[in-house]
Amino acid sequence: MSLGQRRISRGHALGSIGLIGAAGVALDQAAKAMAVAWLDPDRPVDLVGDWLQLRLLRNPGAAFGRGADWTVGFAILALAVLVAGLIWAARRVRCRSWAWLAGLAAGGVAGNLIDRLVRPPGFLRGHVIDFLSLKHFAVFNLADVGLTVAAAVLIVLILTGRTDPAGSEPTGAEPSAADAVGADQAETAAVAEERSGADPAGTDSAGLDSDGADPVGTGRTAADPVGRPGEADS
Repeated sequence: MSLGQRRISRGHALGSIGLIGAAGVALDQAAKAMAVAWLDPDRPVDLVGDWLQLRLLRNPGAAFGRGADWTVGFAILALAVLVAGLIWAARRVRCRSWAWLAGLAAGGVAGNLIDRLVRPPGFLRGHVIDFLSLKHFAVFNLADVGLTVAAAVLIVLILTGRTDPAGSEPTGAEPSAADAVGADQAETAAVAEERSGADPAGTDSAGLDSDGADPVGTGRTAADPVGRPGEADS
């Protein structure tokens, strides 16, 4: 079983989602702040020739610049998706791989949602800061990267059959403490019975049964456990 699919506690899952999501938001917002402070919209900076550039763009639309006329709608939709997604994850996600996926997605959605809420021109209408320009593609930001990676992780999970966000119990797990104690007690009882020389036929050390009779004809009785020669044949 894959390590990423092993079942973890609810607290562990929520902690992973929160940590990854918070780290994604922090990196995204820090990068956007530096882009606004250092980049000139009219002077892109080449990173890999003109194939990858730093280019400041204020985007009123969705990811990668799509839907510029739906700023308020995208903001409300993003807020609803974020809340619904976190509620679902808190109830269902119990394995590492799905916790990582949920954290990446939450960080991506929240990173761009913050721009919608706090940046000009106003609440729910704020323009998202994009600054990474890929030739013949789009201008995007780290939040968009997080969403793209989350989508890629989802595809991998589906293709590898790890579609249960609750995870699975590990196989060949170590016995519990109660099981271990019970096994020790059973072993101790078996050793004690062997040492006591227990007789499954129900006879004592003199060969007599529980009623004092002589089941094997030795001539011995409870009153005379030694017996007398010849009495057993008479």
